[in-house]
Amino acid sequence: MTLTENECIKIQYKNTLIQYNIKLRFVLRRAMNELIPLIESGMDWKSYEQHFSFWNRLPKEAFIKFVAKKLDGKLASEPSEISFRVDRAWDNHLYLIGNIHRGSETDPVQGEAVWLPKSKSFRGHLLVNPPSAEELQLEEIEELRKSEWHLKKWQPNGKPKHTHDHCGVCWQSIYETDNETEGFGYTNRYDWVCQKCYVEHLR
Repeated sequence: MTLTENECIKIQYKNTLIQYNIKLRFVLRRAMNELIPLIESGMDWKSYEQHFSFWNRLPKEAFIKFVAKKLDGKLASEPSEISFRVDRAWDNHLYLIGNIHRGSETDPVQGEAVWLPKSKSFRGHLLVNPPSAEELQLEEIEELRKSEWHLKKWQPNGKPKHTHDHCGVCWQSIYETDNETEGFGYTNRYDWVCQKCYVEHLR
């Protein structure tokens, strides 16, 4: 059987891609494995066990691999130390905070992990250098500026337990009352903004 020139090129190209993918997976796996000892030694296991007494029965290896996998590829350079602790927990969720140390530089890290009993693994996310509350607020203001706002007296929408809404900027409650400050706000039919934040940020 004789192959045409185009068929030979396609086979060569395919083999090159396969070799590249194998090499890439090996590099990523090696980088992830290098993170595992740092995570294991830098994790505050007391906070891990304190929030969940039954978590002592869960494999800590699965948690370490979850953190390593999420950090892999997100670090600007090789870390010298990694420190983590469980800040709070509820049900099978963990809220994590920590730091990545790279020489004299330190990058904050935060995220959430959820234990999935069926797959016996963790799912979630980790953010390196997460945005500050001020940065998140600025992003929200920019998004709110895209809408058209109208001053309106707040009223329930008829849904059960709908007793109030929150300002999309400062989170102040806006509810049914004759008070002109708390009972009136600006709305785009979906979101609400208190009068003070509207004047300061949206007008």
